[in-house]
Amino acid sequence: MKILVFAVSMLLCASAPAAELAGPDLRAALIGQTIQWWEDGGWHAGNLSLLPDGRAEITIESPRPQRDAGRWSISGNRLCTAWSSLRGRETKCYSLERAGPDRFVTSGGNVFVIISAGV
Repeated sequence: MKILVFAVSMLLCASAPAAELAGPDLRAALIGQTIQWWEDGGWHAGNLSLLPDGRAEITIESPRPQRDAGRWSISGNRLCTAWSSLRGRETKCYSLERAGPDRFVTSGGNVFVIISAGV
């Protein structure tokens, strides 16, 4: 009986919809981290560092290697980035949902995986 109750509770937890991270949760989960990212089903992939002082660094490994530096901010429940040259310096903001202990999915279709802390 205990096993059945445990299995049912795990199933219910697994099927619950993911919730959008709040601003403080975004800060706690992502800032000071090195993040591997890729477009879900896309060609772009690379690494992202969100430094505690508001600076951001990005590498794009595919389809063509690039790197850029910029700034990050949190606006409400959204992570915003602006790059020195990528995206024409336009600021874009995304909400994120947790998809695992160190995995997140953005409203822009990117997957983030924490690969190291303390940048």
